Amino acid sequence: DMLIEVSKVPRRSRPGTIRRRVRILNLEAPQAQLSQGRSVLLAAAHQCNWEWMLLALSLEMGYPLDAAYKPLVDPWAEREMRKVRGRFGCRLIPAKHLLADIIKRGKITRAVALVADQEPTTSEHKHWTRFL
Repeated sequence: DMLIEVSKVPRRSRPGTIRRRVRILNLEAPQAQLSQGRSVLLAAAHQCNWEWMLLALSLEMGYPLDAAYKPLVDPWAEREMRKVRGRFGCRLIPAKHLLADIIKRGKITRAVALVADQEPTTSEHKHWTRFL
């Protein structure tokens, strides 16, 4: 399902279509902080279509939006996905460079979006447990 949804994003990426298909609730709290000149961190679980959520946030936030992401290995796929994800002005930052970018651009009021990945990276430092 996810592959089909992602493949349709370029064709369905008009603002009205995204707004009809994706509803983001409770943006008042982060928008209030942003209006006071405070940057915010938006965190979500990887339980949805990241591309559609990112497009909707880009349309609805009303402030600069940066998003951490993991670059794709294939250069063509990476280029195409950056076009899709950044279609409405979101600035994409490779996750490995996020902290440095936050520090470097610390005076810019913005929202920074993160999505917890579906599985941890290969590492000795992880713990698997039952959830629900």
